[in-house]
Amino acid sequence: MSYDSRIISVSVKVKDNGEGSLLFDASYAGDKIFKNIYTEPVYNITVTSEGGGTASALPASGTRGTGITLSALPAEGFRFREWQVVSGGVSIEGDGFTVGTEDVVIRAVFEAIEYNITVTSEGGDAGGAVGSTVSGAINTVVAYLCDCCLGWVFYRKEKGSVRATCEGAVLFFKHGKALARNLGRIFGMGLLSLLVIGGAAGLIAYLIFGRFPAVFVTLAAEFARNPGSGDNRMIYEILSKPSTLMIAAAVATGVAIWSVIHSAFVRPFILTGVLRNYMEAGMQDVPSEASFETLKSKSPKFAKLCEKLD
Repeated sequence: MSYDSRIISVSVKVKDNGEGSLLFDASYAGDKIFKNIYTEPVYNITVTSEGGGTASALPASGTRGTGITLSALPAEGFRFREWQVVSGGVSIEGDGFTVGTEDVVIRAVFEAIEYNITVTSEGGDAGGAVGSTVSGAINTVVAYLCDCCLGWVFYRKEKGSVRATCEGAVLFFKHGKALARNLGRIFGMGLLSLLVIGGAAGLIAYLIFGRFPAVFVTLAAEFARNPGSGDNRMIYEILSKPSTLMIAAAVATGVAIWSVIHSAFVRPFILTGVLRNYMEAGMQDVPSEASFETLKSKSPKFAKLCEKLD
């Protein structure tokens, strides 16, 4: 330090005044005392938010080394995701950080909560099974109806394809006796073939699977470790037993084999009888315009098709 063009040695004492400032006392041999108070700078903490929610910092400012606590409050339908340091060079640990040597800007990021909507039918798996069975039966009847209509179209081709198609649609439902015979043939022989062909194939599959018990023990253990949830839990519990799992696999195999054989060999035989009943009923009583009108009132699609006859 230079004083009056002389070099003077001084002693300096520094102490904290308890208010965030440092007090310097300087003296030298001439009993002159210099006092200076050095105040540390205060840095501002700014918190912004992105998404739905609000955030804040406490305290909102501080000197170097001050601990800051962050808080985030999501809006309805949002959740807090993370803190991001925009500027200030600090590291956030948990929900807080320590002030450094510059102003700090923190961003709170919120994200929308995604909700999964699951719709179940009353009655659980039983209701679903009944619905699938009914749907399958209807699809089967419609498939035979289409084949029969095609046969009638070829028979009445001189009347035009549109009129022959309309007559074929009326024929299938007009004659109750023929309809009952056809439905009995379709489902009766279908169930019979399922019992005979599917049963035989399932029994053979069960005997083959019985030679590999270790495989089903391993698979059953997998079902036991992953019990599923909701309506599937009961199915997983059943399949967690090796013997039950083997039976289920044999039944599934039998049904699959029956489906192939039935479609390739049995269904054509059934269709022959259904088509014969259908054609005989139509030849005895060809549908008239009055029959068309009856079906028009019950089926808008049929009514639209009949418009092409005009």
